[in-house]
Parts: sequence; structure tokens; C-alpha cells
Amino acid sequence: MSRELFFIETPQGRIAASKVGWDQAYSSVVLMAHGFSPDAGMTENAKIFFDTSNLFAASNIASMAFDFLGNGQSDGHFREISPNQRIETVIFLIDWLKDQINKPLFLLGFSMGGAISVYSAAKREKDLKGLLTWSCVPSFDKKSPSATWFQDKPDFSMVDTIGDVFYTDKPDQTIADTYIGLSLPKLQIQGDQDYPGFREEFTAFYAKAKEPKEHIIIPEADHSFMKVHGRTLLMENSRDWILKNIS
Repeated sequence: MSRELFFIETPQGRIAASKVGWDQAYSSVVLMAHGFSPDAGMTENAKIFFDTSNLFAASNIASMAFDFLGNGQSDGHFREISPNQRIETVIFLIDWLKDQINKPLFLLGFSMGGAISVYSAAKREKDLKGLLTWSCVPSFDKKSPSATWFQDKPDFSMVDTIGDVFYTDKPDQTIADTYIGLSLPKLQIQGDQDYPGFREEFTAFYAKAKEPKEHIIIPEADHSFMKVHGRTLLMENSRDWILKNIS
């Protein structure tokens, strides 16, 4: 499937993006928000996003992935980009897409991109047909049990590269309370081997979330769905859920 690379000018800076499935008749569009690390972006998440985009396109679902500011080919420096700035980027892209298309729009966020997508969906709920999250970060609180996921990895550079703005320039409302308040259709997929605290924390507030909602746990799948079987189930379940919720 052909992929178009391009740039979008935003008030915050230039965003690198890619489209798949736009060169055919499509029934809907999925905006895809990547995970959080200095090396994340369309490059790091290329395999999972591009494979998913191709699977979506085979079912006439178009998609657009992008690099957050401070990541990949987009403007900015990673340490200086806060959660609120990332939310502003997703909101800008939702508005930008709504001006480009007249089709149902879904928002998909992976890991930290999932948390950012939860907040963004709350700001643009009327413009979205549904919210998909993969291994969604359940809390921005550094005292949360789920916050140990990068601290336990001595070979991972996250601790040294998170700027102070990550903890200071963030929404006042928790991810949990924001998710609970959403009325649009929601799908969360994660593995039973997700990072410590992720599944437990998400499951706790998912129970309070409004219908329609669905929470899929994939056996023997880790946070990034590295095993082929788990990743295939992730992509196929996402596609099937979108097709079910288009109308």
C-alpha cells in the first residue's frame, strides 16, 4: 500500500506525518498517536503502525500517523515538550483532518499516545466516532505504581531525558477521571504481560467508564506486542472494532 510523507504547519511548529489508504475509496480515517520516548515517532513505531495501516487500508480504512513535536522529523526538542503541548497537537490535527474529510474519524493512541488521546478525545468528543487505546499509560503521577515502568530499566534513557515540563505542564484532571467521563465508543487493548501496574490501574477505572466500551486482554502479549500472534490479534481486533462502529 502506498504511503505519502508530508509536513503540517501548526502554531507550535512543523509536524511530520504520513498517510496510508487515502488513494482509494475509504469509509473512515484513523489518526494514530505514537508512544513516548526520545526515539519514538513514526520511525520507532513504524512497523506496528505501518502494518496496522496496511491492514486497515485493505478494509477501506484510511489512516494518518505523525511525529509529535520533539520526536522524529517534527520540530522541537523532546525535553521541552509537555503533555499539554502534545494534547494541543492532537487537537490541532483532529481539527485539521475534519477540514479535509467528510468521513467518520477515529483516534488511536499507543502507550503515552493513548493517554494523550484520552485527553484530546475529551476536548473533541463530538468530532470523533471512537477512541482506541493500546497499552494506555494509566497515570501521569510519578508516585503511581505504573510509573516504575522506565525506572526499572537501567539501559533505558527515559529517566535522563524527561524534562520538568512533563510533570508540571499537564492536565489537572487525571487520565482515569477523563476516561470515565467519555461518552464515545472506547476500545482498550493490552497484553497480560503489560508493564507493572498498567493493566491493573486501567482495569480499575475502566469498570467505572461509560458504555459503549470494550477492554481486550491479549494472552502472552507485552506492552509493545512484540510477538507476531499478539500483534496480529491487536491489529485485527482494532480493525473489526472500527468497522463495527463506523455507522
